Amino acid sequence: MNTGTTNEFDFENTGLAYAYDTATGLVMANMTNNNSFDYGCTAVNVSRAGTGAQGYNGSSLPNHVTDKTFTISPANTTGSGDTTLSFYFSEAEIAGWETATGLSRTALVIARGNASTVTETSAVTIGSFGTNVILTGSFTGLDGTYYFGPAAAFVSGPCAGGLKTWNGSWSPTGAPDNTNEVVIAANYDTAVNGDIDACTLTINGGVTLTVGADDYASVEGDITVNGTLDVVHTGSIVQVDAAAVTTNNGAINVNLTTPVLGGRDYTILGSPMSLETNAVFTGAWRVLGFTSMNFVPHPGVAPGGTNWADDNGDFYNPHTGVLNPGEGYLVRPQANNTGAPTSYDYTFDTGTLNSGDITYVADNNGIANGTPQVIANPYASAISASDFMTANPSIGAIYFWEHLTQPTAALPGPGGRDYDMDDISIFNASSDMGMPAANDVGNAMGTSPNLSLIHI
Repeated sequence: MNTGTTNEFDFENTGLAYAYDTATGLVMANMTNNNSFDYGCTAVNVSRAGTGAQGYNGSSLPNHVTDKTFTISPANTTGSGDTTLSFYFSEAEIAGWETATGLSRTALVIARGNASTVTETSAVTIGSFGTNVILTGSFTGLDGTYYFGPAAAFVSGPCAGGLKTWNGSWSPTGAPDNTNEVVIAANYDTAVNGDIDACTLTINGGVTLTVGADDYASVEGDITVNGTLDVVHTGSIVQVDAAAVTTNNGAINVNLTTPVLGGRDYTILGSPMSLETNAVFTGAWRVLGFTSMNFVPHPGVAPGGTNWADDNGDFYNPHTGVLNPGEGYLVRPQANNTGAPTSYDYTFDTGTLNSGDITYVADNNGIANGTPQVIANPYASAISASDFMTANPSIGAIYFWEHLTQPTAALPGPGGRDYDMDDISIFNASSDMGMPAANDVGNAMGTSPNLSLIHI
């Protein structure tokens, strides 16, 4: 223990630094800064010593940590750094921990934090220095005390299943479940390696987690993205706890592909990201928001039927700025109203994932039961239409637009070419079944939305 002979040095750039006792010259650690973050004046010392083991924050045997700990105190801190840290132990210090716990040194992980809270953990690479032992891990921050023990020493409560780390295979062996803290330390693709269930999820810097089409990552609590999270169209990221958050220190890409759209077709889209703006639709012919307070049913549409034709067309207006969570926008992705039918790809990547309970305020122009409310799925996952309506009992049905017929001047509406309301299919809450669009009844399958999972 050498708090009185702490090594201080300026750790300001990419490269390798050694920390040593300033009285004896004996090495304590070496640290590699893998990016250009300036940590400034950095102090390193052995903050606790011994050749045995002890509990961490109340952990019981065999889940004890080494007596020896290190403390690193930089002038500047970050949660998105990239460092490789190697800590030096005598053989007696490691062997003494093995004797006290009955565990092998291969079970060790490194935790950064304080006496009661872990900020992050890292898998361990075991090396040697003469007859001594080096334990190496990778971290996104530098400040804190470093503890060395089994993964189970650093978890409690709902994540009592311990740490599972992906390094090309799961360590410890076996896929995680919703009691495990999960760290993705090497590239992972659910299409190849399988869906992920986790208690918490951390994606390390320089690493990509890809959630494939129709695959999922289901996380009970928080998600921390220090690397890249890439969600393929119809892939799902689910956070079970309504209070859970996703911290984006790296990059999150939620990819969406529209249906095939003709020259005058449109789709209703929203954003799964917290700070996305209409700029995500760059190149689109129209991006329209809806002003429910302006809605007056067009007199040419028969009363009592499905109707979102406004009397004068001021129900929807060009939208700029942030895409509000849960709000739907009418998007015509085409450059103009001509061209061959095709689909369009969008990537939502600004802010962080929407999570928890999303509130959408429904208003109307005095016609509560007749004013359409245009909403969009605010999550990077499918949602259950049945569960959605159960949680919102004032909603009796969800209406889905299908481009079955082309707009024409012969139909009532505010424009010179208007859409047929009989192109709309309905998912009904009371029967939990779908009703096909009237213009599609000749199709044996119809457009009945009987699969009650909604992505967009």
